[in-house]
Amino acid sequence: MLESFARHGKFDLQLKCTGDLHTGAHHSIEDCALVLGESLKIAAGNKRGIERFGFEKMSGEEILPMDESIAFLAADFSGRPFCKFVAKFTSEKVADFPTQMVAHFLQSFCIASGLNLHAKVEGENDHHQIEVLFKSLGRVLGKILQKTGKQIPSTKGQL
Repeated sequence: MLESFARHGKFDLQLKCTGDLHTGAHHSIEDCALVLGESLKIAAGNKRGIERFGFEKMSGEEILPMDESIAFLAADFSGRPFCKFVAKFTSEKVADFPTQMVAHFLQSFCIASGLNLHAKVEGENDHHQIEVLFKSLGRVLGKILQKTGKQIPSTKGQL
């Protein structure tokens, strides 16, 4: 999923996690989200010139389909972390990934990066729902970080 995230966001990503998998995947997944979020925050620096918002033109949301699944995302790299995630998974796991960790991953990522994210996925195949979510998140972040100006995109002069 992180490979899809990086590919669709047009990021270079190398992540190595050696964790306490013998106790379950929770801490390793959470730690990866925190490290990725902090890395995003560091990479953005003072956010001068970035787009700040990421979405497509339809209803202010990034809409991306994959097979029978679809993801709706809207994000603001405001420095005020918030995560609203809506999904209905029917499986406890997809491969070795606990589906309940999707929401926790997103929340941890948002807290560490300062991202405000609203995300919703719909579909029938849990794997497809999670994959389209990570692809969409990558696309949104790719748009947010695009340098399109020279100012900090805030009337307050900082983010």
